[in-house]
Amino acid sequence: MLCHCCSKLLKQVFENKDIRVLAIKPGFVELEYDETQISVDEINLLIQAQGMEVIKSKEEKIVEKIKRSVIELIHESNNINSILRKSDYLVEKLAMSYQQMSKIFSKYEQITLERYIILHKIERIKELIDTDEFTLSEIAYMMDYSSVQYLSNQFKKETGMTVSEYKKKRIKNKIALDELTKKNKFMKLKSNIAISENGFMFDPYTGDSYNLNSTGVEIIKHLKAGKTNEEILAELKRKYDADDLILEQNLYDFITMLSHYELLDNE
Repeated sequence: MLCHCCSKLLKQVFENKDIRVLAIKPGFVELEYDETQISVDEINLLIQAQGMEVIKSKEEKIVEKIKRSVIELIHESNNINSILRKSDYLVEKLAMSYQQMSKIFSKYEQITLERYIILHKIERIKELIDTDEFTLSEIAYMMDYSSVQYLSNQFKKETGMTVSEYKKKRIKNKIALDELTKKNKFMKLKSNIAISENGFMFDPYTGDSYNLNSTGVEIIKHLKAGKTNEEILAELKRKYDADDLILEQNLYDFITMLSHYELLDNE
């Protein structure tokens, strides 16, 4: 469980079952509940029903902590108060060697730790570009790049476009997104997108793959059935015991993700 929307959804689910949430953040939740009314197994089922899972083994907990630390550094601190390399930050945070962390991470994830860090850096760079508040030199410093050229080269390698091309495309995507989020808007996935029953989505054209939670799988199912945003939202409300605003936000975020990665065909 890593995204803040997931935290909000899970909090609502718990509260609807009279389970008091003492603390919740990406990757962690502390609960208070009546053990005579609900069991640990039932709580685990509630979590799994939202497309999440309880971390059990020591190594899985380490992987989750690595992810949280990467997100904390890249998406929240922007490296402004630290000149440490990302690897040094993780070594200090987890009290393990980078080699040990990399080995454990690769054991449980489909990508290497280094690749995971790069992908998050690229996504954060996009977010910072979208704010129009920073120069590329400032972003390079915040993201711990030695030069603007190094950032630009890696951005082009990962996204297939230059920073300038991304900025131009971003304007077009913003206009398209306003249209996509209209309640009566009909959307459909690109025909080449393959989806498995367990929520694994693959784009054979780009080679990109995505793991969907239960909400994402449900949205995709209704998209393929040709339903509008309003109809999809109604289906989500029927299926999930959660606040309407949270479900609307989840739908909006998912549509935004599909649009961002150009997985929709709305010509």
